[in-house]
Amino acid sequence: MRRWLHVQRYVQGESRALETLLLRRTETLLRAATQSEDGGPAADGSYVITLTTRLAGLEVIKHVRVRTGVAYRSGLRTLLPITWHAEPARHAFPAFEGTLELEPLDEHTAALSLAGSYRTPLGPLGGVADAAALHHVAVATAERLVAGLADELERVAAEPGRPTRSRGPRRGEPLRVGDVMTPDPIVFDASMPLRTASLLLFHAEISGAPVVTASGELIGVLSERDLLAKEATTRFGIGRAVADEDRRREARTAGEACSRPARTTVPDARLADVARMLLDYDISRLVVVDGGEVAGIVSRHDVLAALLRDDAEILYVLQQELKAHDAEDVEVTVHAGVVELAGRARLRSVAEQLPALAATIDGVIAVDADDLMWAEDDILPPVPYI
Repeated sequence: MRRWLHVQRYVQGESRALETLLLRRTETLLRAATQSEDGGPAADGSYVITLTTRLAGLEVIKHVRVRTGVAYRSGLRTLLPITWHAEPARHAFPAFEGTLELEPLDEHTAALSLAGSYRTPLGPLGGVADAAALHHVAVATAERLVAGLADELERVAAEPGRPTRSRGPRRGEPLRVGDVMTPDPIVFDASMPLRTASLLLFHAEISGAPVVTASGELIGVLSERDLLAKEATTRFGIGRAVADEDRRREARTAGEACSRPARTTVPDARLADVARMLLDYDISRLVVVDGGEVAGIVSRHDVLAALLRDDAEILYVLQQELKAHDAEDVEVTVHAGVVELAGRARLRSVAEQLPALAATIDGVIAVDADDLMWAEDDILPPVPYI
């Protein structure tokens, strides 16, 4: 069973500035509003914040994983899709799905709203608990979240200068999506005739593109694979795959033929995590979302940039890791992505960790540590003399 909620708070500030802040600094604002610890995004762009409320006179704290989508418009309102679920124990607590909405009321005031629904967990038992107390708790939690977010919006909007986020490779840091993605991709309108979309894919020499509605809502990705159903022989049977093929065979527009939903990521996601996501979902690309907008596409081809990382950059990262682990006496060389570790580390634990650590660095093809030794055994206790 789904239960609906809607909470609203007025925000003072210039409407356009408030909208820009809400879309471009959503994660930072939500973390500040909930007093959550900072942390990097996951491959899909999600991040964890801490929600608090009161139940039976006690303060209840729960960590939830939040994900925001691509913003779109409805009249004067700007809507940013937002979902969250508890982490851990996501099936034992309500999961929310809805939108953050900002509507200008005049030149200096806007209405900030959270609207959506949550699914009660644990079947009939969860429904009884929700009717008794949980719905009140859910509404109180939403009210506290929106109040904190509104306060942060007002505070940040009043700051005289707001630094912008820098882009581009950072020496010594893991490669991220923003370092390799294709920026400003072709975006198809959902109503675009399928023939036109096919011609654009062919002549632009790309294999897929995001699809949005007239209001700008991201609904899917149209790829060459989706278009193959138009030429392939009919596959008989039952199941979702056959139904999707039938839908694409009958499709006349990009919106009707595209794969749904669009899998997304963010510019700050680690490239290694994105590679894992592409493999797990067996897909060829992710839509990169930044500031509530489609900012780029990252494909399997782009992820190969990690394998092409320069040996000098790999060596620099390794040297920083050796310094951090008090193992600067270890000799390290890199050739064509193959790392060789030799010499002597002070501790056995460090010597055993270093090969696995080196293997996780972007661009490393293999690690040879046969000549790596250690001086002090901090794993096994010394054998007493008898």
